Amino acid sequence: MQNPKVKPRKAGMGENSVEKKRNKQTLNRAVQAARHQLGKSSASNPFITGGSGTRQPKHRKQVGRANQKEEDKPNTGRKQEDSKGQGPFFYVGGTSGTSLITAFCRDKGWKQILDNNRDDYYFKWSDAKVVSNYQNFQEGKQMVNQIPNKSVLTSKFGLCSSLKNNERIMNKYGRITFSRFMKLDEFYPETYRMVIKSERHAFYQAFQEGQIWISKPAESSQGKGIFLLKTLDDLKAFHEKLESTKENPYIRMCFYNSPINRIVQRYIDEPLLLEGRKFDVRSYFLIACSSPFVTFFRHGYAKLTCNEYNPNSDDLTDHLTNQFIQKKNPRYSDMKEDTVWSMEHLNDYINEKYMQAKQLPKDWVFTDFTNRIQQIVTQCFIASKARLGSKLGYFDLFGCDIMIDQNFKVWLLEINSNPSLQTNCAVLQSVVPKVLNEALDLVLEIFKKRSSGLSIMPLEALKEFVLLYNGSPKEPFMKTFKDQTAERAVVLERPQQSENSSQIKVG
Repeated sequence: MQNPKVKPRKAGMGENSVEKKRNKQTLNRAVQAARHQLGKSSASNPFITGGSGTRQPKHRKQVGRANQKEEDKPNTGRKQEDSKGQGPFFYVGGTSGTSLITAFCRDKGWKQILDNNRDDYYFKWSDAKVVSNYQNFQEGKQMVNQIPNKSVLTSKFGLCSSLKNNERIMNKYGRITFSRFMKLDEFYPETYRMVIKSERHAFYQAFQEGQIWISKPAESSQGKGIFLLKTLDDLKAFHEKLESTKENPYIRMCFYNSPINRIVQRYIDEPLLLEGRKFDVRSYFLIACSSPFVTFFRHGYAKLTCNEYNPNSDDLTDHLTNQFIQKKNPRYSDMKEDTVWSMEHLNDYINEKYMQAKQLPKDWVFTDFTNRIQQIVTQCFIASKARLGSKLGYFDLFGCDIMIDQNFKVWLLEINSNPSLQTNCAVLQSVVPKVLNEALDLVLEIFKKRSSGLSIMPLEALKEFVLLYNGSPKEPFMKTFKDQTAERAVVLERPQQSENSSQIKVG
């Protein structure tokens, strides 16, 4: 009698079928073993054989990878050699100040990884914005120092567009509504975007013989591609270069490098001088958190040229103060230490040379000048805030270049992404590590508090940075300086905050 619990075999499931199943399993194991062996052989050979028998390079160059070292391994999904043990893991890529950032992370007990494509990091710092930073980003669990779409604040074209758009809105709805904003020409030099036809022709009309204008690539940094326009011959050559390429379809495809992708700015031809030399001030603007936005300001240092100022000179080292340009001056090696001044040195010099002559308040650098920079930076942030990427874990540190003219009017030149963190002179060795360590401490403290649902204030890490904007609806805020750059700001008192750590929220 047949056992009712035993199911009868289906047709075709005899011994031959069982044997076929075993053979298939054996074949699968053989294929897996072959793939494993191929992976091992490709790791030891610079080339591997493709399916068509052609030799293909082991690694293809990945666009946007930030200075990855040769020993960095691609993200294959297997456990990497540098990921042994428990995290948190951190990745640092780039060339500027990486040793300082690495030391900060290791001091926190984090473990370094070398593959920029890995997505199990806790903290990532990179000079370049790459797609892998955001593809698998875990909001509230990871930190990345590149805010998406920050070019609206940091590129020359983006900042100009943001400020002009903000100016247009203020003019449309009335200055009374935006009474706490400055007019654009009060802090930003007259600027034209060459890619916009109406502005291009407006610049042609504005140019006059004897004036100096400065032409800058819209997306570059470190003084690259900058030249001066002084004569009608200069303007004619510039005009021909722009107009001959603007209708070229190839130029439109390569817009980033096209001649027309430029801004032209009126040159500040009466700058304030230090010992006869031109200078500007580098200050720092930190977006420590982008959900909600929490921003800070801190002074940095003054950057000076090697040569005495000569407006008629064709030498760019007489006009541009950044270290990348000044290193091209033959006097730089001897004057390196004197091309960077501390803010205290700058303040003492202005007290001594200009305080009485210009009827300035004592310590003008740390009073009126500081207030004006904070006002300018906040207005730039408000003008671009709506288009910045916003997720808990995004943060960024920017460098703001500020110039003072002989009437002590303060001008914004640009806001730089990835400011130099090199320490190649005594002043930078004193300033840069303090700036970076406090900035990262603020980022980390706010990130932990927000991830845990805690109140951001008070901040234990807050020392020399000044809080400008706190977008958390649960946080009260205070007024920090006169004429806040704010739209309908509501000022409340925060009794637990000291006077040195006062805050402002800009609506």
